[in-house]
Amino acid sequence: MLTDKLFKNRGSITVEASLVFPLVVLIVFGVMYISMLLYQQSYAQAVADSAACYGAAAFNNSGRDIETCGLLQKDLSRDGIYWRLYDSKKRQKQDKTGGYVDRHLDEYNILNGIQSVDVEIQDMVVYKKLRVNIECRHRIPIGRLLKLVGMSEYYTIHTEAEAVLNDQAEFIRNTDFIIDLEKELENGNPEVKKLGDNVRGIIKKIQGKAIDIFGIH
Repeated sequence: MLTDKLFKNRGSITVEASLVFPLVVLIVFGVMYISMLLYQQSYAQAVADSAACYGAAAFNNSGRDIETCGLLQKDLSRDGIYWRLYDSKKRQKQDKTGGYVDRHLDEYNILNGIQSVDVEIQDMVVYKKLRVNIECRHRIPIGRLLKLVGMSEYYTIHTEAEAVLNDQAEFIRNTDFIIDLEKELENGNPEVKKLGDNVRGIIKKIQGKAIDIFGIH
């Protein structure tokens, strides 16, 4: 009797283990895969942030190295003085920032996803902004099963970072250039001078109203 009960218990344990063990393995692999996805997302965001910062720091000269922000003496005047008014090397600088992203993403891309990088320069009237967008698509191991039920077989990671392009010296040069150009136009055209005087008068009135309202002295 005792032997029969022992064999029955062994049989039930085997059946339970055959049911539970695959489930435990799937859960462990699922947790590992989710951890890798979270790592990829964090790493992609870090690359986007560093690319935006380094790209903004190196944007004032197309000859500046984006990794070190170093600049050789022969490249000091490569982009000209008033490059912010018309930047002929804009595409080259964007490609340099995109190349930085590609190199660093490939360095620790543990899931070998499909990557796309978009680097954009936004003109905000008084300043410019560098925006870096990264999109990584990773095929899910059970993607084919998800596709059968109408779901996507890819998990998409989207990260974005931006940085303001600060160059005080270039901003001062451009402002001085515009002021000098305005003076030249006013000296040769009385109508332009009259228009400029009207605009300056309106600005002074606005300043006076602001002082009265906010009590600025």
